[in-house]
Amino acid sequence: MGRHQGEDDLPDRIESKPHAAHKLVDYASGFILPVYGKITVTLQKDGKALQMRYMTVDSRLGYYHYESFKGRVHDFVVKGYVFLTFVMGADDDVETAEAVLPGGTVPLKLKKTEAGAAPKEE
Repeated sequence: MGRHQGEDDLPDRIESKPHAAHKLVDYASGFILPVYGKITVTLQKDGKALQMRYMTVDSRLGYYHYESFKGRVHDFVVKGYVFLTFVMGADDDVETAEAVLPGGTVPLKLKKTEAGAAPKEE
């Protein structure tokens, strides 16, 4: 199976890091990025994956490596991949995040606004 549009912009995957360092629920938070708005990361109701919502776009986030997750975005305006990396603070909790949005190459710095976003209802 070949790579999809936008996948070539992602960093090489570190295969020796097959699992996230934290429980998925630990990554559930709200983030804000001036100009772009709010990004919400929730734990899916089944607890098996993260879900990202940005404006009207939803994307399931799959584990990529270290503290990074990848999601496919596909709607009538935006197509490609989002690459979200969580940054931990000294207390080992999510402090900020960096996002590479479809069409972008430079990580955008996100500021955490809330913790423990509610599970996504399916």
